[in-house]
Amino acid sequence: ATKLFEQVIKLDPSFDAAYINFGNCLKKGNKLEDALVYFEKALKIKETPEAINNIGTIYQLRGDLSRAKFYYDKAINIDNNYVIAFRNRGTIYFDLENYEDALIDFKKCISIDKNTAQNYISAGNVYFKTERFSEALNYYTQALEINNQDYNTLNNIGHCYSNLKQFERSIEFFDKAI
Repeated sequence: ATKLFEQVIKLDPSFDAAYINFGNCLKKGNKLEDALVYFEKALKIKETPEAINNIGTIYQLRGDLSRAKFYYDKAINIDNNYVIAFRNRGTIYFDLENYEDALIDFKKCISIDKNTAQNYISAGNVYFKTERFSEALNYYTQALEINNQDYNTLNNIGHCYSNLKQFERSIEFFDKAI
């Protein structure tokens, strides 16, 4: 795929999406420094939330969360409906145990995109981590309505029921997860 993107860039050096896609291929290959170069090239051509968000993901993968958050904030300022940046920033908040802000971002993801299970799972994880198991169960159940084959969600629901002392329901969902 990288050879294809190299050819596209040679044909049209102003095609920012080619740089972004090339950068994503490099990122998947764990070539973070090279990926960052291509995301920055895309950004020089056109300031898009996608290019900015991708730069943030490189910093997040490197463990530079404050710099990653800077780029996610910037992507959100350009497009207040760019769900990926909200989810990424919410993940940073979650990892930093700032559950209130994480929940705000994950609920924003849901308000933008009600059809992606991960948005509900992320909100459910905040509620689970803060031991609000009924609320977590609600969000995990909504995720399951979108993707009823996700064994992690089934397992999470089982844990919620277990924490709510509803052991028969818990076993039912653990069995489904297997």
